[in-house]
Amino acid sequence: MIKCIIVEDELLAREKLEFYVDRHNDLDLVASYASAEEFLLKSQNLEYQLLLLDIGLPNIDGISLVEKLPEGCSVVFTTAYSEYAVEAFNINVTDYLLKPFNFDRFSKAIEKVNSVRDEVESLNKINKKILVKEGTKIHRLSADDILYLKSLKEYVMWHTAKGRIMSLQSLSHLREYLEPYGFIQTHKSYIVNVEKVSLIEYGFVHLNKIQIPIGRSYREQVKKRFK
Repeated sequence: MIKCIIVEDELLAREKLEFYVDRHNDLDLVASYASAEEFLLKSQNLEYQLLLLDIGLPNIDGISLVEKLPEGCSVVFTTAYSEYAVEAFNINVTDYLLKPFNFDRFSKAIEKVNSVRDEVESLNKINKKILVKEGTKIHRLSADDILYLKSLKEYVMWHTAKGRIMSLQSLSHLREYLEPYGFIQTHKSYIVNVEKVSLIEYGFVHLNKIQIPIGRSYREQVKKRFK
């Protein structure tokens, strides 16, 4: 299932998208917002992989909003204007739905989202590369270079062998993404690279001299992972 969020300022268009999402077997609607400002304010701690986004939003338009999204989020634009198509694909959106569109056309866009996500995931797993967006920079990290991640409210600090990187993301969003690369969440504020753990004791894991807490609700899964 792909967790998705809708950002659409027109009520009827938003309700139509909500109906399409509910009807589609591969989608799970996490939230639906009427503006970019509402989305930025309320979605920081939500886990989602797809944004169904209107371009013609007031104040902050859809194209500007894409630049603020977490790494790995797919985008399908929904708009009544065809003139933004070239610009949209230049920023690597997955598809461009021109209103009015029916459920069949919507489903084809979701098929494309699935296809692109599967291809990227397979390639990244083979190369063990993780993309991390820091402001306007995108770091391509080797999983083996990452020690652990620490949550700092709406930001995440990536502690690597070469230094630290801060990204506008949430641990809840990253937990599922990083799991295939050998990472596990040990605490509400920490995700660690399993291969870097040198010692496990009651309440803590150690990455050589670095001590990371194990939260009470995470003890069982940590125990199973290192069993």
